[in-house]
Amino acid sequence: MSGPHLLPDFAAAGIRRSPNSADAVVCLLKRGVVNDVAHYGLCCRDDRADAASGWADAKRAPGIIHAVSSALRARIKRFFKRLLAIGMLAVIAITAIAYLVDSLVFRYRVAKNRQPYGQYTVYSYDAVPQKSGKTQFIFNPPEVQTCVNALFPHQGYVPCWYLRRHTEPRTNI
Repeated sequence: MSGPHLLPDFAAAGIRRSPNSADAVVCLLKRGVVNDVAHYGLCCRDDRADAASGWADAKRAPGIIHAVSSALRARIKRFFKRLLAIGMLAVIAITAIAYLVDSLVFRYRVAKNRQPYGQYTVYSYDAVPQKSGKTQFIFNPPEVQTCVNALFPHQGYVPCWYLRRHTEPRTNI
């Protein structure tokens, strides 16, 4: 909703309206930014209205009103898209660098035989649903599983930090 009929008389309030066409009026107050024509009253309320509505602490701050043009809105939207793209690229780059460093450290450990692999005993079991609604558990014999002492998986082995936390894998059949 926009239009001059919805806003109070700017000239009577001593406030000049920007000549740019706009969909919204921005009112900057001590309490924040209000971006809605219906909330224009927050800029020009008198103290009695503030006290009645719970805005007694607002103390009739002088509002700065200007129109937000569609060009400015497009620039803000483009800025946030760029910010999101840069953020996503940064996360991808940091992950790639972490994997590269982890891979180099793992290869060094393999070459120098500095404990690149670990082993944990895994107690797996199968869960078989029955027709009666109950579940039958079939426990498999324990098996020793090899893992890598690294942050990411390498050479087909899971990292030891992951395997240490998942020593009882469940297989739903």
